Amino acid sequence: MESLTLLHLSIKNVQDDIFLKDLSSGFSWKQPVLLVHDSPYASPEDTRFLTKRISGHFSEALVANVAFSGDQRNLLQTENGVVNIRIDLMQQMYRMAPVLILNSLLANTGYIPAQALTRGLKAQLNPAEIVLFPDNPLSPLASAMERLESADRVQQLLNLYPEESSVLTLASELLPVSIRKAKEYPNAAQK
Repeated sequence: MESLTLLHLSIKNVQDDIFLKDLSSGFSWKQPVLLVHDSPYASPEDTRFLTKRISGHFSEALVANVAFSGDQRNLLQTENGVVNIRIDLMQQMYRMAPVLILNSLLANTGYIPAQALTRGLKAQLNPAEIVLFPDNPLSPLASAMERLESADRVQQLLNLYPEESSVLTLASELLPVSIRKAKEYPNAAQK
């Protein structure tokens, strides 16, 4: 799915209602979007509810979306430590709506950290773009709106913004990647 945009939301992102409103309001797309989110909850029920809550923000902004748990219809599974996604089911969902919101519950093992899921999806889906968001929505890290291409550049940013180490560490594992402000995605990426 080379036309796919993969978005990753951290725990801090999903706990911030203002961030979620900023991301969903004015949201537009030119290609399918897969939004993977982390969850601060231990129970599958709470994680599923969070996925629906994120979907609700997009629905309020009139963005057609499908909220889906990875354990539904065996969408996500792990085999020998490798994440597998049922691409046929995913393509079927994209016929219903261009935005798929996905949590990291697994059909056969319960849960995988969202960062590991995002890494696995990158390897399996080869998305056209990967977008991360800073934990602090006011961080100047996202102001530059640059596409990170090298580990050296990520290290420079880590030296400047140590408070954003979690997003920058994930960025170094997913290169190339963009880091954006919620208010400016996706419009800034399309200029």
